[in-house]
Amino acid sequence: MKKVLVSALTVVMVVWMAAVGVSAAWAAEKPIVVGYAALSLNNAFIKALSEALETKGKELGAEVLVSDAQDNIERQVGQIEDFIAKKVDVIILNPTDVEAMNPSVDACKKSGIPLILVNTTTSNTDYTCYVGSANEESGIIQGQFLAENFKGQDVVNVVILHGPFGHSAEIGRYEGLKETFLNQPGVKVLSEQTGNWKREEGLRMMEDWLQTYPKIDCLASQNDEMALGALEAIKAAGRLDEILVVGIDALPDACAAVRKGEMAATVFQDAAGQGIGAIEMAVKAAHGESIPKEHMIPYKLVTKENVDEYDK
Repeated sequence: MKKVLVSALTVVMVVWMAAVGVSAAWAAEKPIVVGYAALSLNNAFIKALSEALETKGKELGAEVLVSDAQDNIERQVGQIEDFIAKKVDVIILNPTDVEAMNPSVDACKKSGIPLILVNTTTSNTDYTCYVGSANEESGIIQGQFLAENFKGQDVVNVVILHGPFGHSAEIGRYEGLKETFLNQPGVKVLSEQTGNWKREEGLRMMEDWLQTYPKIDCLASQNDEMALGALEAIKAAGRLDEILVVGIDALPDACAAVRKGEMAATVFQDAAGQGIGAIEMAVKAAHGESIPKEHMIPYKLVTKENVDEYDK
């Protein structure tokens, strides 16, 4: 009699799960464990991405183990090794470098653990899925804006703040900028240096440039943090009306600067969308579901005319 009741109950549960769209496999499993290796949680954009990822992870019933590489390649390599040793169900990697993290991609492949890259990529494509935006697209959007603003000007003196050299975003954004603006007649690059995505380094670099170059027409920064640091230096030197400043990310502080007319533009990169997309792809991969090789999220130009749409 007991066996009959148990069998009947099992049938009822299976029918109920099918009715509400829950697979028997998902219901039977314990919550998945996700190892998430962030590039740097001191970076405002990565912090926003990570917070969205963790929040969505809780909603999906996943346990997210977070590690912070603090922009250190060796530390991130060790963190991936630790996740593999712990036999997590899936790994999300926000790579510190496009080449140096390739062995970690191989290690995940060898372990059989699905690997989701978020925001930045590696040249090794043996990962499961990339969630992010096409970095070259942001450089193209930034470059098109600058080309339009300086159209007809005989000479345009430019300084450029790069992200860490070798970072996939640094490479892609520079290629997009070259394609649309730096190749224009009359555009002269006075100097280009890395500010390592950091506000304080953007400030320090811009202070040096302001002392070195009496005529600077624009600053093209590969992210908003560096642009905001440079903006502090420009304002302190009383040269705000001389230099057009553009960034990428549409951080709240950058949107405020655009609204005030202190920055001419930024390029919206959807931090929350990338974080949510990464954890959703991770959960699906952990459950053996088919997912795309790329899950792309578009960039958008942000100017004074539309800044309110992106400064939420």
